[in-house]
Amino acid sequence: MSVVILDDRAFSRIASYARVHPEVLQSHSSPEAFTQAIYRANVEAFRRRYPQYKDARPPICVQWTDEVDPGHVIKAIGSWRYNVALPDDHPVDRSIEAIVQHIAQTRKPLDPAQS
Repeated sequence: MSVVILDDRAFSRIASYARVHPEVLQSHSSPEAFTQAIYRANVEAFRRRYPQYKDARPPICVQWTDEVDPGHVIKAIGSWRYNVALPDDHPVDRSIEAIVQHIAQTRKPLDPAQS
């Protein structure tokens, strides 16, 4: 299995969703701290897979937005989960799962006439 470090857009989508819907985060976490945590988890997974990689990573550059397509967030989370495996009880994974559940509960079903 190959592991990649996601691009900043993926992190920006997940982070912006968490910022717009702070109820998905653990009570002690801010969107900024959450973003750093998911980024760190991704970098750590990459380094576990490729221990020869020693380069310093540049800081993440989040482009905050007030609107983000939930479909893009789900895709970004899917990519993140493919690259990062955390225990189910890990606080970051709980927040990721809370975002997925929030999107599932609040997303409007597709209009059959539009399909």
